[in-house]
Amino acid sequence: MVEKKDLVPKIKKMVESKNRKAVIKRRKRVLKNLVIISVFVLFASLTWVMLEGYHLLLSKEMVEKSTYLVKPLNPEIDSGLISESQKKKFFSLEEIDNYYKSLSQLESESSSMDVQ
Repeated sequence: MVEKKDLVPKIKKMVESKNRKAVIKRRKRVLKNLVIISVFVLFASLTWVMLEGYHLLLSKEMVEKSTYLVKPLNPEIDSGLISESQKKKFFSLEEIDNYYKSLSQLESESSSMDVQ
């Protein structure tokens, strides 16, 4: 007869080897699932980035060009304006508004002359 003492280590080894194989199979399955998930996330993020870029390309807003910005610069220096600004330390809001209103009126007059 086979002694019980001899069987116990053999059985333990068999159980341990089966457990190891099962653990290795589980690890392989988990790694495989992680790879599948990561590939899916990669493609989803790339698709998202491409769609956002396409959306931005199509939905670009048109910026209205102001006639003030389009008007070429005048290289002539207004000496009266410079001497007036040197005399004053501060300008009131009304003076600033009147100055820009007069500029816009000059622009509109010059643009109407260009059209005619």
